[in-house]
Amino acid sequence: MTYCARAVASSKWGLLGLMLIALPLQAQRFAMDLFHPGRVYLYESDTLEGMVKYDFSAEQVQVQIGDRLLSYNTAKLNKVEISDEASKALREFVVFEYSLNQNGYELPVLFEFLLDGKIQVLSREAIIWETVSNFMSPYSMPVTMSQRRLVTTLYFRSLASGKIKRYTFHKSDLMNYLRSKSGQVKQYMKTNKLKATRKEDVLLIIDYFNQLR
Repeated sequence: MTYCARAVASSKWGLLGLMLIALPLQAQRFAMDLFHPGRVYLYESDTLEGMVKYDFSAEQVQVQIGDRLLSYNTAKLNKVEISDEASKALREFVVFEYSLNQNGYELPVLFEFLLDGKIQVLSREAIIWETVSNFMSPYSMPVTMSQRRLVTTLYFRSLASGKIKRYTFHKSDLMNYLRSKSGQVKQYMKTNKLKATRKEDVLLIIDYFNQLR
């Protein structure tokens, strides 16, 4: 290849690299982006059935019934049930009073209801944009791109007091919350190789704790 040809090729790949830098990755679609078959139970005792879309950031759900699109904020919601189009799982959402910014002023907040018992496990989702730098051009040119990522936050709710606590995914935080049976819980985690940093493991641990007497 001549110097001129190499220069053109280099310029071509450099331009391609700049184009890649400027373009985000193809947006991944999450359950929160979609409408799902479901039911919405309102405080006025009305039940609506249709295609349902939930939105944690806006604290609302939308219901499409025929050609009508209805929106309800958490002040009007009692419970929401959907058949998730993405995971094919049945999911339930509830509304509890909670202060998301920890200022002490509680408002109706939407949660997904994951586990029942003396300690209930709730969750909320958020979609964030993050930078990814592990893409390389053919000339080893680092390319920075952006993509969306789903972040799930867990919450523990005491059935007795109704108090809700945000979980930090730290073992010390978990043990402090389960301190009345911490010895048995630690042994259960060790035997079953469960970690306080994994959502699925945390659900198993809380379910075990709920069964202890």
